[in-house]
Parts: sequence; C-alpha cells; structure tokens
Amino acid sequence: MKQRTRPKLRLLALNLALALLVSLALPVTAGAAAQRISLGYGNQNMSGTGWTYYASDRSLVLDNYQGGAITVTGDLNIYSYGDVDVAGQGRGHGISAGSGDVYVYVQNGTLDVTAQQDACGIYAGGSAATVAIVPLNGTATIEAGPTGAGIYSNGIVLLMSPPKGWTSGDT
Repeated sequence: MKQRTRPKLRLLALNLALALLVSLALPVTAGAAAQRISLGYGNQNMSGTGWTYYASDRSLVLDNYQGGAITVTGDLNIYSYGDVDVAGQGRGHGISAGSGDVYVYVQNGTLDVTAQQDACGIYAGGSAATVAIVPLNGTATIEAGPTGAGIYSNGIVLLMSPPKGWTSGDT
C-alpha cells in the first residue's frame, strides 16, 4: 500500500530547508562586505585586501580598498591610491585615531570616507590632534552622519593643496 504525504507537510519541510540554507549563507556574505582595519596601538606590520600597514613610520597604504572603518590608537599617515572607499558603520567613525594625528595623502584616484548616525568621517581625539587632508593627484570626499562632523579634531584641521608647479614625480 502506497502511503500518501500531505502537500502542507512537504511545503513546510521545503521552507525549513530553505531557511536553514539562507541562515548559513548570511554570516559569510555579511562578514566579507564589512572588512575593517583595526591597527590597535599601531606597533606591528599588518596587511589585508587592499591595504598594508607599516609600523615603523605608522603608514597605512590603501590601494583600491573598499571596506569598513579604520581605527588606531596614536598617529596615522594614510596614503591612498586608486578608488578607495572607507565606510564607518552605525556609530563608528570612518577613520578614527584615538590620542593621535591623522595625515591623509591622496596620491591618485579618489578617497571617499563616510559615516552614519552621529559619527564623524575622520576623528582625531588627541589633546591637540591634527587632521590634514592633502589631495596630491586626486580628490577626497569626507562625509559625516546626519548629526556628526565631517572632520573632528581636538586641535587643527588642515585642508591643503599641492604647491604650485608640483608634479607627482616630486617626492
């Protein structure tokens, strides 16, 4: 005798199987899209997809980096090449240097730094911190969340352009 299965039970089993497959795939895709650069105290060389950090001169080289926030305690020099997008999530700043200065050099291409909510595009929290943006052969766009600041510093903010007659070969 052939046993019949109910269509409702088959549909329920199929939906549960699909829900399980989707829930297994979500953490993998969400983690890949939210790459962050966390340099800690900046005392060791590190690298990842689209970035390399050199502890000796506290330099972070971004080469077509498309990812999440950048955080460090202390000073940070950023050299941007190609099309770079840095996106802070939630209340996190796009680029954050606690107790230090931030110098950003856009060597070529574009640098876009964005933040959400009440966060800043670039935040330097040292007691007399400096933030300097120098677009050598490219453009920089720094955006804050709706109630944040594009650039926040406890000290000086410098928006600079290259000296007259300067070319990319002059280093």
